[in-house]
Amino acid sequence: MPGAAGSSRSVAALAAAAGAAALALALSAKHLFAWWRQGAWDGLASVVSFSAKLIAASRAIESQEEHALVTDPLAEGMAGSAAVANSRRRAQAAPEGSGRRFKLGKMAIRTRWFDDQIEAALGMPVAASVPAALRAPSAAATIDMPAYVWEHPSGHEPRQLVMLGAGMDSRPWRMKLPADLAWFELDQPDVIAAKQQLLRKLLAEVPGTAGTSRCSGSSLDDLPAEPGSPVESGLSRHLSIDKTQFPLRCGSWAAVPCDLSDASWVDALKEAGWDPAKPTVWVAEGLLMYLEEERVRSLLRTMADQSAEGSVFIGLSVTSAVIDRIRARGPSKGAASLMDTWVFGCPPNPTEFLAECGWQLRLANDRSQQAAALGLDPQLCAFLPATNGSGQDGVKDAKEAASLFMTATPLAAAAQ
Repeated sequence: MPGAAGSSRSVAALAAAAGAAALALALSAKHLFAWWRQGAWDGLASVVSFSAKLIAASRAIESQEEHALVTDPLAEGMAGSAAVANSRRRAQAAPEGSGRRFKLGKMAIRTRWFDDQIEAALGMPVAASVPAALRAPSAAATIDMPAYVWEHPSGHEPRQLVMLGAGMDSRPWRMKLPADLAWFELDQPDVIAAKQQLLRKLLAEVPGTAGTSRCSGSSLDDLPAEPGSPVESGLSRHLSIDKTQFPLRCGSWAAVPCDLSDASWVDALKEAGWDPAKPTVWVAEGLLMYLEEERVRSLLRTMADQSAEGSVFIGLSVTSAVIDRIRARGPSKGAASLMDTWVFGCPPNPTEFLAECGWQLRLANDRSQQAAALGLDPQLCAFLPATNGSGQDGVKDAKEAASLFMTATPLAAAAQ
């Protein structure tokens, strides 16, 4: 019947329209979520990626102090206004009359320690000066180097450095580094893309990405399409002053986009020009806590296996006690907390753990021990000062330590 047929067509049309509306609503929701996520994490793919900006923001806050423990002229631009505002809100006010606006934060002393360990690992003299305004009245006149830095053998001068999970690190543009040093950085593609864009905006000397990563799950669609070979240092060629404000301060720099939880990162690193036959300084400043324990073990074993004699590992990990506390309290309410993403904690005394992964522990300490070795005034530190002596391998009573800073050398090389 014509009426029935017309009715059927009307029902079908309404169903089609409803389906199209539902699809449009779903797509709108997808784009709305994507827009919210980009705003929440300042254009990066996750809260873990955004942590790179939060760390840069902490360096920016410290750099603005008249008497700063570390100075990073690129930090504020790399962090962005949202991250800087967040760090400023969380910073602890310094005592009146101290000459500082905020207390020394955890990231400030972490940055200084890694700066100094990198200098030592490259065979360079370690900067021994600390601003007088930061030192305790009773502090010794010089830094307690044996408690602070492991003294490498004479003639130790590796000229390759690999930073794992580099984030918004700016050391190749702010530190005094050997002119023949090859610097490699590994991180997620979204972090590398954002970092390169920010560096160019800040007029820093930066190349394109280091070729095509073979790490599973890595996408280079959003990375700048530029030549893949490491850039030569501005120290070895003429640069126009109006085009480059921050020249590269080492021999070369290459950014390698990859997922460090996938073993193929080694192939990607080799493609970028890294040579496993040469000594390497491995740096893991803020990475290990984000990886499952077996992934951490695999990463450390791979590094040890790929390390020539004279190589060094410099790393940081929270302790297992920290992870136990996070698990006991449960997930944070509301917005995702960065600490909720931490899954690995190092044993309080890391000697055996590192040995199982192919490394010999040379030095381990925490922030309070570092502050004591530097002679910092406890009243100016936003963390607890050391209250007792060091134990085996330089680790104080580990129940008190939230984080361990470690320097190690390959066991295989030591046995040769």
